Amino acid sequence: MSENISADGGLTARSPHQEPGNAGDKIRQGVRWSAFSKYGAQLIQFVVSIILARLLAPETFGLMSMATLVIGFGSVFASLGLNNAIIRKRAPTKDFLSSVFVLQLILAGVVALGIALSAPLAAMFFQEHNVTGLILALAAGFFIGSLAIIPTAILQKQLAFKTLAIREILAALLGGAVAVAAAVGGMGVWSFVLGSLTAEVIGAITVFRLVKWRPALVFRSNELEGTFSFGLNLFGIGITNYFARKGDDVIIGAALGKGSLGIYSVAYRLMLLPRDAVTAVVGRVLYPAMSQFQDDDEQLSALYVRCVAAIGFITFPMMMGLATIASPFVTVVLGPAWRDAIPLIWILAPIGMIQSITSTQSQLFMTKGRTGILFRYSLVVTFIRVCLFLVTVRYGLIPLAAVYAATAFAFLPVGLRLSNALVEGLSSRRILEGLFPPLAMSSVMGTGVWSLDRILRFLGAGDVLILCTCVPIGIFLYSAMALIWRPPATNDFLELMPLRFSTRRQT
Repeated sequence: MSENISADGGLTARSPHQEPGNAGDKIRQGVRWSAFSKYGAQLIQFVVSIILARLLAPETFGLMSMATLVIGFGSVFASLGLNNAIIRKRAPTKDFLSSVFVLQLILAGVVALGIALSAPLAAMFFQEHNVTGLILALAAGFFIGSLAIIPTAILQKQLAFKTLAIREILAALLGGAVAVAAAVGGMGVWSFVLGSLTAEVIGAITVFRLVKWRPALVFRSNELEGTFSFGLNLFGIGITNYFARKGDDVIIGAALGKGSLGIYSVAYRLMLLPRDAVTAVVGRVLYPAMSQFQDDDEQLSALYVRCVAAIGFITFPMMMGLATIASPFVTVVLGPAWRDAIPLIWILAPIGMIQSITSTQSQLFMTKGRTGILFRYSLVVTFIRVCLFLVTVRYGLIPLAAVYAATAFAFLPVGLRLSNALVEGLSSRRILEGLFPPLAMSSVMGTGVWSLDRILRFLGAGDVLILCTCVPIGIFLYSAMALIWRPPATNDFLELMPLRFSTRRQT
């Protein structure tokens, strides 16, 4: 389905089956631009993080992590899943879009106020009075950023990822520049805040300049029928996922302090790198694309399996490589002060591989409108994980990371079974067949790089030489195997991951 802004300000829709080539072309272009914007923004943020890690102490990162925990929890309430409801709705009207915008604006205002009021309580909980000011400043940025949620959803629905790329690159570039300048100027933890506020303001202004739609101050509850149940389930999922992914941070910050939280947050951020840098690229296009085929299981399963294979082709070697060179990477790139993060990276890197795949399952549930099942499943997983965190945190960071890894492996088959049941023809075997080539090639590459690391250390090489040698050798080994084996995902990667598939039905 392709959408355009209609004369009344709504979105018109055309069936994809009337234009066999158009949907595939838009998806290919969407993935290319999504990749460009995400990788560009991630590269900017990565460089900025490295510079800040050199300029600021781990305790500073821990302090900012405490503040962002509160903001992150508030962000779950920002839209109640209304942005995803826009993407799934076939032809939203002007009144529907404006009603959603007004509701989202009210929610954002209430949540921002709640965040501000909770700042003193957070400071008492973490026993860090400096957190109060950080949270108050970030609450303002939260409200500004929430203004862009609905227009961004409209652009995603239209697969207008070139437009979104302009916004994201510009916001990341200017926000990063301000953060680094502030850190050089000796502003400490406030460098993060100023960079974040700059990015939110630039992002909101840019998206409203680029989208053709303009909101009206109209609220019609009848336009939102069916939207609340869909959105509330997503809201519940967001709450549970927050505690599943941030519960460890809250517990570490309260029990072990900002220094330990700073170390853990960096290792955890590296674990999320494949999900944020790769899965998010494909996922932003995957959900709008799958929504076009929500009633066609044959097309839907084919699209999903190919996307999962393409994601694994990139994320598996990334995390395998990070695990094998964790020691020289941390020492050279982050600095000796972060060496305690090395064993955490060893434990969490395999989980990054798993999460890069399992994080796409939510899009299947949303496409099929079965978010209630996902909510209940997420609730069970989160409850068990948080309980285990509370028990193990007294033993330190490594046991807690091990619990995180163990639960991820334990619930993997359950999540696959639930999501596969939604789509006829989709099975764990079919998914694993697509993932076997990148897993096998990554394992061989990891073994080779680890052996090279051992040899170089035996010869007395330093961390800089080891890192500069192992990275290109690992890339060469994986690339050579991919070109020789030539799994389907190789072609997708060589063409900047365009998902070439026919929208024509099989007869």
